Amino acid sequence: MKNYYEYIFNNVDSDVKELPSFLENKNILITGGSGFIGGFIVNYLCWIKHKYAIDLKIKLAIRSKSNFYKTLLDDYQNVDYLEVLILDLMNYEGVNNLNRIESQFDLIIHAASPSSGKAYSNNKEGTMFINTIIIDSLFKTLNKGNSIFMYFSTTGIYGIHANNKYPLREETFSNLDHLDSKNVYLMSKLTGETTLNTLSEIYEKRIIILRPSINYGPFLDPKDGRALSDFIVNALEKKIITIKSTGKSLRNYCFISDTLSGIFLALVRGEKNKVYNLAHDKETSILELATLISKKTDAKIEVQNCKDIHLGLDFDRTATNCDKLKSIGWDAKITLENGLESTIDYFKEYLDDNRKTLLKN
Repeated sequence: MKNYYEYIFNNVDSDVKELPSFLENKNILITGGSGFIGGFIVNYLCWIKHKYAIDLKIKLAIRSKSNFYKTLLDDYQNVDYLEVLILDLMNYEGVNNLNRIESQFDLIIHAASPSSGKAYSNNKEGTMFINTIIIDSLFKTLNKGNSIFMYFSTTGIYGIHANNKYPLREETFSNLDHLDSKNVYLMSKLTGETTLNTLSEIYEKRIIILRPSINYGPFLDPKDGRALSDFIVNALEKKIITIKSTGKSLRNYCFISDTLSGIFLALVRGEKNKVYNLAHDKETSILELATLISKKTDAKIEVQNCKDIHLGLDFDRTATNCDKLKSIGWDAKITLENGLESTIDYFKEYLDDNRKTLLKN
């Protein structure tokens, strides 16, 4: 495997130079460390600790060690400052286990949740739980001092708006149908925001709510069922890139290094606001995405122009206004065309490794 991490981490490091001093002597709890964004956060914090020799302790709440150790870099597999807690935060067993943990954390990063339509449709009850009830239990493990809770929501909580309302600001009211079970993921995120904001006011704690759009890059799960992953896999397997819809829907794709920079800038400089949109300015249609991937892989495209069946809400646009994040120094630097280069390279290596494993067996 190429060292994708080094390139990504150096980009983030140059964007958020004050992070090492901010993290000094922090005791951190992270959920979702085996996920795409969560995995990058964990590895980056370990990388920062080693590069700047800072005093830092990290606890990870994960459901399965096997998945996590595929994500964690080899250099950090057996370090004494990193402790893994096997906790299922999608049911009341997780609540009971969290209640046994002393209030000790300076920073909690709650990044755990099913997010793809395939994942949350298969566990709707767990999706509701991890984004609502579990927040209260996690919050109670913050220390009594100046501690911080960071929560990953989504730009999807705004729902669908008239075309002239885009790009959507943090103050935009949600327009979701709360009785449509397709919206279980989005409504649970919205309820999680309300829960966290209420706890923040009661206990006078600083909170950060991040609303990312679509994130991508090396180590994205090729089997997550989203258009970008499916298109790349089909292209590399010499299949036709199939667009079941018209391909006109617009999306905002943010490369992982830009996402990480936004996360940590909000942490170290974001005292003024609680909520930050985190998305690339450029809107790209599904057809444009397929065309970019096609040019890089010589794959053919088929637009079926039929009514696609969506597991979640069918957005025509996802554009958000990120001026608040930009006001503290953030900007998306990586274009989709450039970001796809390393993403496709990673997918190619992943598929090649899988083929070799199958041949051995």
